[in-house]
Amino acid sequence: MDEPTTVFSTGDQGDIIATLPAARALGRCRYLIGWKPQGARETMRGSRFLAIKPLLEVQPYIESVAWTEALPAYNWKDFSSFRNRYQPHRNLAVQQAEAIGVQISLDPWLTIPNPTQHNRPVIARTHRYHNSLFPWRKLLSVFTSPIFVGLPNEHKTFTDSYSDAEFVETKDMLELARVIAGASIVLSNQTAAWWIAAGIGKPTIQESYLTDLNSVIERPNLFYSRSASEINELLWKFASKPCLTESKDTQHVGIGLSIQTAPSRSG
Repeated sequence: MDEPTTVFSTGDQGDIIATLPAARALGRCRYLIGWKPQGARETMRGSRFLAIKPLLEVQPYIESVAWTEALPAYNWKDFSSFRNRYQPHRNLAVQQAEAIGVQISLDPWLTIPNPTQHNRPVIARTHRYHNSLFPWRKLLSVFTSPIFVGLPNEHKTFTDSYSDAEFVETKDMLELARVIAGASIVLSNQTAAWWIAAGIGKPTIQESYLTDLNSVIERPNLFYSRSASEINELLWKFASKPCLTESKDTQHVGIGLSIQTAPSRSG
């Protein structure tokens, strides 16, 4: 049997989950996670590495997961090299796969044993990557009794801003994935939780970050808020209350949105 391919990443949790379609395409991987140069926003060293390790270890295409202090060797597949040629608004999984010369499928790629069975909406919202026009309140009027996952301070910010949601603390990202796997639907901004939901194949509504739409997979049960028309589609589909307009020349990026009274519907 051939030796497993060694892959390497210094990325954040969401970046690493987005590498997994490429790891699956390679077949058998030894996954190494390493450090970032001094001055980077954050490192995966310590508790953040220990949090993601169990999720990676249960994937059938990953043989082992380890931390390394070494710089990447010549024969490692270095996912982090994609940052040298990073292109905003292109999918993170595709860019990282291209960096190591692998073609990928974005069909669901995560295997989650023993999902938590609750069948409730799950919300994840970090303190970065927001869209001020995302219709949280309208959607929360439909998706009742939600569970919030993430950090305690993220939960407090969300409930102070929008609505009550039960906070479910998870000890690591495998436990987080189990909660997401049991959801009826996921509402999330562009964060690791969104990549987990997409990786599992759950219906998911994304609070899309217009400055960099790097987390888009075209799939019938994945919904976005990249434009006024997409937000209206969300509201017609889930809340039946459209509230935004845009000019017919508007593109997904850099759009001009305005609030207006919703048109009446007949029938």
